[in-house]
Amino acid sequence: MINIVCLKWGTKYSTEYVNRLYRMVKKNITVPFSFHCITEQSAGLYPEISVLELKNPELEGWWHKLSLFHSDCYGLKGTVLYLDLDVVITDSLDPVISFSSGSFCTIKSRGKRLNARFNSSVIRFEAGSVPFIWEAFVFNQQWILNNLDGDQDWLGMIVPGATTFPDHLIVSFKKNCMAQGQSWLGIGEKLMKKGLIKPKGESVVPKGAAVVIFHGLPNPEDVAETSYKQWKKSPWIKKCWG
Repeated sequence: MINIVCLKWGTKYSTEYVNRLYRMVKKNITVPFSFHCITEQSAGLYPEISVLELKNPELEGWWHKLSLFHSDCYGLKGTVLYLDLDVVITDSLDPVISFSSGSFCTIKSRGKRLNARFNSSVIRFEAGSVPFIWEAFVFNQQWILNNLDGDQDWLGMIVPGATTFPDHLIVSFKKNCMAQGQSWLGIGEKLMKKGLIKPKGESVVPKGAAVVIFHGLPNPEDVAETSYKQWKKSPWIKKCWG
């Protein structure tokens, strides 16, 4: 039994994001799984989704993700696969689950920040196997909240040698999906960024990619039916959502 876990905190994401992620997982997995959501707002979730209450309600946003590394891991046993709500699952999750089985795995950073080591949109680990991530966070909590930008910065500090998934398996919309409109001499690109002209064509998911991550803007819904600034229209997103 694989434990699929997501986090919904506050109002940034609606309940539909959680239900939609559940649908994508169900369509792209062959092994038995249970689906869980860490949240303080469970109204509207599918009955198949188990609700995990916030361990430290005083925390905000992505910091709640770290509570998964508590030694009891919300009572979950075995393999845990954490997924951000804004990922799009494009193919079977089986290779993600089986890659480097038993080890702590996450994503190599795909953003512009030079000091960023990981992107925590997808994390796979064994429940209760890395309690030091949470324990050290609690011990240093105030310093971390004051000095780091998010949970993935903390992961980069506390597990710098973590295994990362193959680049072809989990891809970036911005970096790997031919998503950015092209133009001569950069003139058209400036107009696209201002929304004055639309980029031509559609983005493409690379062959073999199981998950597409969205870091920064655009969000998936921004490009599912139309272009967004310099980012191309991506109709494959709605097909994946089901």
